Amino acid sequence: MKKIGVLIISLAFTACGNVQRVDTAAVKQKMGDYKIKKINQEEIQNQVNLLGSSYAKAIAQTNVCDSTLAIKEANTVTLLNNEELSKGLNLTGKAKETMEALSYGVTHGEDIGLNTQRINDTTYMFSFSLTNLKPELNPCKKTIGLVFFEKAKIIKSL
Repeated sequence: MKKIGVLIISLAFTACGNVQRVDTAAVKQKMGDYKIKKINQEEIQNQVNLLGSSYAKAIAQTNVCDSTLAIKEANTVTLLNNEELSKGLNLTGKAKETMEALSYGVTHGEDIGLNTQRINDTTYMFSFSLTNLKPELNPCKKTIGLVFFEKAKIIKSL
């Protein structure tokens, strides 16, 4: 019995003695880089306005006859004329209502400014007018530009 006890104790010492230490400094550094962001709705809305405005300015300096333009951060700007605007791009819900309001404004000669709409929990739509562009930059008579943003991309850009 005494021999079995000695055997168990010696096994315990030898089994615990070969613990290998792992360097966790790199993992700690990487985890330190990840921060939990507390972002409210106002900050998201401001970021959409900021990004959308920068897209509108960039487009205002180019020929806008392409119906869609790929802009940085993989967002697509869709440019519409009056006819395309009235069709509504097969949108539903809040996006369709916004398109109808924009179409009404354009057909009645109202000034369309910069507009941000929250379409659903994950999507935002930024619209801007192209009617005040120089005629040489807008020979195809595009009237409205639309940019759809995903909420996740907006938060990452903050």
